[in-house]
Parts: sequence; structure tokens; C-alpha cells
Amino acid sequence: MVIGAPSESLRKKLLEEELRLRTKQPEHWAKTKYRKYAKPFSLEEMEKIKELEAERKTVKRKLKKKKDAWKKRAAAKKTSAKKKPKPGKRGQKK
Repeated sequence: MVIGAPSESLRKKLLEEELRLRTKQPEHWAKTKYRKYAKPFSLEEMEKIKELEAERKTVKRKLKKKKDAWKKRAAAKKTSAKKKPKPGKRGQKK
């Protein structure tokens, strides 16, 4: 038996059946189980979040400045240590 291309009426019938079956499916468990925790933020909470983000950014900048200063000091110590002559061991001729 040779099967031809599906007709337009068959395609519409299958789509209607699929839609009907999809509407009978229960809602996904994640949508119902955690729904009570999915509250949108209030205006006060949004303002507080923005303040905390700004504070976090300033703390990050300060830490970066400190880290850069530590790196500069370490580099300066390395160069200054190379310039100074090392003391000789005891009893060694100069």
C-alpha cells in the first residue's frame, strides 16, 4: 500500500487532537510547587537590592586598588632587593 502526502483536512484534524490532548495535561510540578515562593519584589526591596549592588561595586573597587598597591610594593621590593649587594658569609674574604 502506498501512502501519499497527508491532506490539509487530516493535518487540521491532527492539530486539533494534539491541542485537545495538551490541554488535558496537568500543570508542570515546578509551576505549582514553588509558586508561593515566586513573588515579585516590592519597590522597597528593589531599592535595597540596588543599594547593595552599588555597595558591592564600591567594595570591589577598593579591593582592586589594594591588590594593585600590593603588587606595586612587591615589584618594588624585588627591584630594590636586586640592587643591594648581598652580605658575605662570615670568615669569607672580601
